Amino acid sequence: MLLRAYAVCDEEVSDIIRWLATGKIPFYDRLLHLPIQVYQVALSLEEGGWKKRVLRNGYNGSELVTSNELFGMCIEKKFKCAVSGNYVYFRSGQPTCMPYWALNLDHIDPLHHSKGNPASWSKNNIQVLSAVLNSIKGYVPNEELVRWHADFMCHKVIIL
Repeated sequence: MLLRAYAVCDEEVSDIIRWLATGKIPFYDRLLHLPIQVYQVALSLEEGGWKKRVLRNGYNGSELVTSNELFGMCIEKKFKCAVSGNYVYFRSGQPTCMPYWALNLDHIDPLHHSKGNPASWSKNNIQVLSAVLNSIKGYVPNEELVRWHADFMCHKVIIL
């Protein structure tokens, strides 16, 4: 079960399911409100990592998204997950486990299917996702994740 990658006990699994359904993060999972400059630096580091990946693997990075484009996209999307609509947040520091609500940048058309396509690295192929939904998505097409999430929302059983 992929939720176990983000949870060590049943209570934490319940927290993830509750967050997917309601968007509410438990009070004990404190969020730090970071200055906007921290977001810009984080996105700049993300861009740098992608540049290295493109070069290392010999991909065509001619359409590689810039950190300014990534930041503009996050602002435009109001820091909300493209699939769940829940707010996602940058994590601070290097926690031992990535929070399920952490902001991830995801390739809409998975790189597994289109690594050599320059458009794979463009702004039009990037979306904001929560860490847990990005993990659930894996290499499947985006439509599969959207279908899974809709099915999950129709059939969830939650004790609030």
